[in-house]
Amino acid sequence: MKALQQKRQPAFLEWLFCIGFVVAGAVIMVLNMLPGSTPESELILLKGKLQDVKEVELKAKTGFVSILNCSLDKYHFEYTSLMPAYAMVRDAANAGTPVDAWVSTKMERAILREPGKVRLYKLDIGKDHILDYDTAVTESGGAHDNSLLTVGGVLILIGIFGTYVNWKQLDNFRNG
Repeated sequence: MKALQQKRQPAFLEWLFCIGFVVAGAVIMVLNMLPGSTPESELILLKGKLQDVKEVELKAKTGFVSILNCSLDKYHFEYTSLMPAYAMVRDAANAGTPVDAWVSTKMERAILREPGKVRLYKLDIGKDHILDYDTAVTESGGAHDNSLLTVGGVLILIGIFGTYVNWKQLDNFRNG
């Protein structure tokens, strides 16, 4: 025999829980997407040879993207094959050629980043200007942490689904 189900109105806490998920997801997504740029005059100049160089290749929608993870002094940053003169930067890193790198140590987004990881704004190898400030600011406009965007989206979907279930439960309660 099927147990009798009592029709009940969703509790206030259930509604609050669902709306909380939607709001939390939206906040995570918005904070991650806020652009943040340090003014050029406030950048820190690092000089020396790139160290701890590791090249990673990731499959992307349009092919493969190479990421050069490296450090200079105590700061870590990335240089991707989507940026200008990637092969030249990789070759300089492997050869131990000194570079000048301008980075920002400021928290430019509300979402935390890895300790010691900084954003690269300008890069010179010898007298060659590889990356300039305007390019770095323009190119990174769409570079957001996709994992945080995914988490925010999942939270929103959970909240919307819960709200839908509550509406159906409320409708059943009122109709019968």
